Amino acid sequence: LETLSELERKLTISLADSEIQDEVNTRLKNLAPKVQIPGFRQGKVPVDVIRKRFSDKVRLEVIDELMKNALEKAIEGQNLKLTSYPKINLTSSPDKGDFSFEATVEVFPEVSIKELENDQIDLIEAQVDEADVEDMIKKLLEQHKVWKDVERASQNADQLVIDFKGFVDNVPFAGGEATNFKVVLGEKRMIPDFEKGLLKRKAGQEFDMEVKFPEDYGQADLAGKEAKFEIKVHQVQEGEMPELTDEFAAKFNIEGGVEALKKDIKENMHRELKKQVSQINRKNVFDKLIEANTVTLPQGLIDREIEELKHQMFHQVFGTKHHDNEVIPDFPRELFLEQAKRRVHLSLLYVEYVKKHSLNVDSKRLDTMIEEMVSAFENPSEAKEWYKTDESRLDDLRGLIMEETVMEKILEFAKPSLKKLNYRETMEIINSKNDGEA
Repeated sequence: LETLSELERKLTISLADSEIQDEVNTRLKNLAPKVQIPGFRQGKVPVDVIRKRFSDKVRLEVIDELMKNALEKAIEGQNLKLTSYPKINLTSSPDKGDFSFEATVEVFPEVSIKELENDQIDLIEAQVDEADVEDMIKKLLEQHKVWKDVERASQNADQLVIDFKGFVDNVPFAGGEATNFKVVLGEKRMIPDFEKGLLKRKAGQEFDMEVKFPEDYGQADLAGKEAKFEIKVHQVQEGEMPELTDEFAAKFNIEGGVEALKKDIKENMHRELKKQVSQINRKNVFDKLIEANTVTLPQGLIDREIEELKHQMFHQVFGTKHHDNEVIPDFPRELFLEQAKRRVHLSLLYVEYVKKHSLNVDSKRLDTMIEEMVSAFENPSEAKEWYKTDESRLDDLRGLIMEETVMEKILEFAKPSLKKLNYRETMEIINSKNDGEA
């Protein structure tokens, strides 16, 4: 065994010709009764004919199997834990004589956990108050506006139904055309110049609009460029907000009217808030753990993680259904490298931390989590059965509980700094993080 670097090892393995030949002879002997060769009866083919016809092929098969066995034995004997499949280099010809080869392997690093003793970790605590519920109800009412045509010119908060076609340097560009497209002025779904150009317009009006795409526009080939749009306005509509009544609440299959609707909304917001706060806090804690514990990251694990992230992106773009003939585009590695490194780093620390403190998933905690999750379903008992009869779904929940358990153990040593927020403030943090990742 030769050490090439901190994580690379090279095994040099030899197979004696006598061992190879003994196995070849055994296989040729077993082959003799079965082989069929023109001019000979089955089972009566002379040994020298069988040897001449099949020995080279059988020898290669034997060497292949002996290589695998010898490599497995060597890896086990040296107590090596590999991150990926070995790279094989043949150092002699398999045709005759002793055979030798080299196997270069990458091993897992040794990980020693440094606890976050007295390290300050920023955590948040949040709750849903009545003002948050009222804000959510306003949004719900906004979503159920009734749009009615108006003859006046468009103004902020109106909805326009338009056709548009965009050109850059008098050439149409991809994604720059739509018919009967609905846009609500002030929602900022479109670039600022486009929305501004739709103000003070009337139904039936046709016009051209000059715009400039922002420098940080998401589509790189349009960022910072000037464009022209041909616009036709079909409708200008004003939204009428529905009243918050028991009849409105009934649209959501809520029994008990407005108060029951408010209660249901608050419970849903609480569940979502609890989930989001847990995610933020876990990330903050695990980021600190990574910062405090330097580990040499195995390239094999990084490469595997990058491929997994490419796979995830493929399904985000093209749909979630998996199939056998998937062709994953060759996305640039740079898109995923830092995220892959973080995942590998955290995974190595996480596994070692669980081992160090002998952490386990509490079955009562699993039951409690299931109860909380199914309470949002129309039929909780049916939802509970759905979870409990599928081991993969239970494993997902166990994984989440273990993450929380690890976080709690880390915080026993650290100094948490708690910041209290309301629902709106917490969601702003989450949205800003998502925007940054996008």
